[in-house]
Amino acid sequence: MQTGEAGVGHGKVLLCEYIDGRRWSGAVAAEMYEGPVKECLERAYPGLSKCTILEDTDPTGFRSKASMTAKVEVGIKVLQIPKRSPQFNISDYALWKAVEKRMRAQEKGFAPSFRESLVAFLKRLRRTATRLPSSFINNSLKNMNVRCQRLVAARGGHIEEGR
Repeated sequence: MQTGEAGVGHGKVLLCEYIDGRRWSGAVAAEMYEGPVKECLERAYPGLSKCTILEDTDPTGFRSKASMTAKVEVGIKVLQIPKRSPQFNISDYALWKAVEKRMRAQEKGFAPSFRESLVAFLKRLRRTATRLPSSFINNSLKNMNVRCQRLVAARGGHIEEGR
Protein backbone atom coordinates (compact mmCIF):
# COMPACT_ATOMS: atom_id res chain seq x y z
CA MET A 1 0.00 0.00 0.00
CA GLN A 2 1.28 3.44 -0.93
CA THR A 3 0.34 6.62 0.85
CA GLY A 4 1.15 10.13 -0.16
CA GLU A 5 2.06 13.38 1.49
CA ALA A 6 1.60 16.69 -0.25
CA GLY A 7 2.18 20.33 0.56
CA VAL A 8 1.01 23.46 -1.22
CA GLY A 9 2.20 27.06 -1.17
CA HIS A 10 2.89 29.90 -3.59
CA GLY A 11 -0.03 28.66 -5.68
CA LYS A 12 1.52 25.29 -6.46
CA VAL A 13 2.20 21.84 -5.11
CA LEU A 14 5.56 22.15 -3.34
CA LEU A 15 5.80 18.62 -1.98
CA CYS A 16 4.58 15.30 -3.29
CA GLU A 17 6.13 12.30 -1.53
CA TYR A 18 5.23 8.62 -1.49
CA ILE A 19 5.49 6.34 1.49
CA ASP A 20 5.00 2.62 1.68
CA GLY A 21 1.93 2.49 3.94
CA ARG A 22 3.10 -0.73 5.56
CA ARG A 23 6.07 1.03 7.07
CA TRP A 24 4.32 4.25 8.16
CA SER A 25 5.35 5.13 11.71
CA GLY A 26 6.50 7.97 13.91
CA ALA A 27 10.08 7.43 12.75
CA VAL A 28 9.04 7.67 9.08
CA ALA A 29 7.03 10.83 9.82
CA ALA A 30 10.08 12.31 11.57
CA GLU A 31 12.20 11.48 8.50
CA MET A 32 9.65 13.34 6.37
CA TYR A 33 9.93 16.47 8.51
CA GLU A 34 13.72 16.38 8.73
CA GLY A 35 14.13 15.57 5.01
CA PRO A 36 11.61 16.36 2.26
CA VAL A 37 9.45 18.77 4.27
CA LYS A 38 12.42 20.78 5.55
CA GLU A 39 14.00 20.88 2.07
CA CYS A 40 10.72 21.94 0.51
CA LEU A 41 10.24 24.76 3.03
CA GLU A 42 13.83 25.97 2.59
CA ARG A 43 13.40 26.08 -1.21
CA ALA A 44 10.01 27.79 -1.12
CA TYR A 45 10.67 30.16 1.78
CA PRO A 46 14.42 30.91 2.00
CA GLY A 47 15.50 32.28 5.36
CA LEU A 48 12.28 31.30 7.11
CA SER A 49 13.10 29.83 10.50
CA LYS A 50 9.56 28.95 11.65
CA CYS A 51 6.35 28.07 9.90
CA THR A 52 2.89 26.67 10.52
CA ILE A 53 1.54 23.70 8.58
CA LEU A 54 -1.75 21.85 8.53
CA GLU A 55 -1.72 18.09 8.93
CA ASP A 56 -4.15 15.36 9.85
CA THR A 57 -4.30 13.98 13.36
CA ASP A 58 -2.78 10.56 12.69
CA PRO A 59 -1.38 9.43 16.06
CA THR A 60 0.79 6.74 14.45
CA GLY A 61 2.87 9.22 12.51
CA PHE A 62 2.26 12.93 12.88
CA ARG A 63 1.38 12.86 16.59
CA SER A 64 4.17 10.48 17.61
CA LYS A 65 6.95 11.58 19.94
CA ALA A 66 9.55 11.20 17.18
CA SER A 67 7.66 13.42 14.74
CA MET A 68 6.84 15.99 17.43
CA THR A 69 10.56 16.26 18.23
CA ALA A 70 11.44 16.56 14.54
CA LYS A 71 8.90 19.35 14.06
CA VAL A 72 10.42 21.34 16.93
CA GLU A 73 13.91 20.88 15.47
CA VAL A 74 12.78 22.00 12.01
CA GLY A 75 10.77 24.96 13.40
CA ILE A 76 7.33 23.71 12.45
CA LYS A 77 4.14 24.51 14.34
CA VAL A 78 0.97 22.64 13.46
CA LEU A 79 -2.47 24.05 12.80
CA GLN A 80 -4.73 21.49 14.49
CA ILE A 81 -7.92 20.54 12.72
CA PRO A 82 -10.68 18.44 14.25
CA LYS A 83 -10.25 14.67 14.01
CA ARG A 84 -11.82 12.98 10.99
CA SER A 85 -12.25 16.33 9.23
CA PRO A 86 -11.09 15.90 5.64
CA GLN A 87 -13.21 18.90 4.69
CA PHE A 88 -10.50 21.13 6.26
CA ASN A 89 -7.48 19.54 4.61
CA ILE A 90 -6.85 20.82 1.08
CA SER A 91 -5.12 17.55 0.19
CA ASP A 92 -8.24 15.59 1.09
CA TYR A 93 -11.02 17.75 -0.35
CA ALA A 94 -9.29 19.14 -3.43
CA LEU A 95 -5.75 18.09 -4.32
CA TRP A 96 -5.97 14.29 -4.49
CA LYS A 97 -9.42 14.49 -6.10
CA ALA A 98 -8.07 16.72 -8.89
CA VAL A 99 -4.97 14.57 -9.35
CA GLU A 100 -7.06 11.40 -9.59
CA LYS A 101 -9.39 13.00 -12.15
CA ARG A 102 -6.42 14.04 -14.31
CA MET A 103 -4.72 10.64 -13.93
CA ARG A 104 -7.87 8.83 -15.09
CA ALA A 105 -8.18 11.19 -18.07
CA GLN A 106 -4.57 10.40 -19.05
CA GLU A 107 -5.26 6.68 -18.78
CA LYS A 108 -8.10 6.90 -21.29
CA GLY A 109 -5.44 7.48 -23.94
CA PHE A 110 -3.43 4.39 -22.99
CA ALA A 111 -3.49 1.34 -25.24
CA PRO A 112 -5.51 -1.55 -23.74
CA SER A 113 -2.34 -3.64 -23.51
CA PHE A 114 -0.34 -0.89 -21.73
CA ARG A 115 1.09 -1.89 -18.35
CA GLU A 116 2.58 0.83 -16.18
CA SER A 117 5.23 0.00 -13.58
CA LEU A 118 4.85 1.33 -10.05
CA VAL A 119 7.89 3.58 -10.55
CA ALA A 120 6.40 5.03 -13.76
CA PHE A 121 3.00 5.47 -12.10
CA LEU A 122 4.52 7.35 -9.15
CA LYS A 123 6.48 9.63 -11.50
CA ARG A 124 3.31 10.38 -13.44
CA LEU A 125 1.44 11.00 -10.19
CA ARG A 126 4.07 13.50 -9.00
CA ARG A 127 4.20 15.20 -12.41
CA THR A 128 0.40 15.46 -12.47
CA ALA A 129 0.24 16.91 -8.95
CA THR A 130 3.00 19.46 -9.48
CA ARG A 131 1.39 20.64 -12.72
CA LEU A 132 -1.95 21.54 -11.17
CA PRO A 133 -2.77 25.13 -12.17
CA SER A 134 -2.01 27.90 -9.68
CA SER A 135 -5.58 29.13 -10.01
CA PHE A 136 -6.85 25.73 -8.83
CA ILE A 137 -4.50 25.69 -5.80
CA ASN A 138 -5.30 29.30 -4.84
CA ASN A 139 -9.06 28.78 -5.21
CA SER A 140 -8.82 25.61 -3.08
CA LEU A 141 -6.97 27.54 -0.37
CA LYS A 142 -9.61 30.30 -0.45
CA ASN A 143 -12.23 27.59 -0.12
CA MET A 144 -10.44 26.24 2.97
CA ASN A 145 -10.66 29.70 4.52
CA VAL A 146 -14.42 29.75 3.89
CA ARG A 147 -14.75 26.27 5.40
CA CYS A 148 -12.84 27.35 8.53
CA GLN A 149 -15.00 30.46 8.90
CA ARG A 150 -18.09 28.26 8.75
CA LEU A 151 -16.63 26.03 11.47
CA VAL A 152 -16.00 29.06 13.69
CA ALA A 153 -19.53 30.34 13.04
CA ALA A 154 -20.89 26.91 14.00
CA ARG A 155 -18.80 27.10 17.20
CA GLY A 156 -17.04 23.89 16.31
CA GLY A 157 -20.25 22.09 15.49
CA HIS A 158 -21.30 20.24 12.35
CA ILE A 159 -21.06 22.05 9.04
CA GLU A 160 -22.35 20.77 5.72
CA GLU A 161 -20.24 20.29 2.63
CA GLY A 162 -20.88 21.96 -0.67
CA ARG A 163 -22.48 25.25 0.29
